[in-house]
Amino acid sequence: MGSPPKAITAFELTNQDGQPFRLSPLRGTPVLAFFGFAHCPDICPMTLGQLQAVVSSPDSTLNQARVVMLSVDGARDAPAALKRDLAPVSPAAARPPSLWAPPRAAPDSPASRQSATRQTRTAPPVLPSRLKTGISAAGRGGRSSGHSAPGSRSTPG
Repeated sequence: MGSPPKAITAFELTNQDGQPFRLSPLRGTPVLAFFGFAHCPDICPMTLGQLQAVVSSPDSTLNQARVVMLSVDGARDAPAALKRDLAPVSPAAARPPSLWAPPRAAPDSPASRQSATRQTRTAPPVLPSRLKTGISAAGRGGRSSGHSAPGSRSTPG
């Protein structure tokens, strides 16, 4: 038996249009979130394929889900690249474009200076092998409701 769903803490990030993004306006809508980056050669495209299958489902609950990609390479993930990668899982005719949200730092914070330094890199980030990938889900009540690793079914919250 899985853990009970957990409330998702309020946060603010930046969307693909440079505007503030909060999860709160999506309350009442199923949300599928995953962490990835535009230069990802394998896991991210596979995950996007899984998400496309979910939002294309004839199941009325699943096809209402919104996809939120959280960039792990905010310094290099350009909005255009992420819009392109997310377009198949969020057809404009069905609902507004999916959102991406790179980490946001205060203009003169250590994190901001570190991000500016990272922008000069050309190699894709090397992610630790212990990094877990997959899709996390938030139900209509704004609570975490599960996690699915690539190639698996799902695991309760």
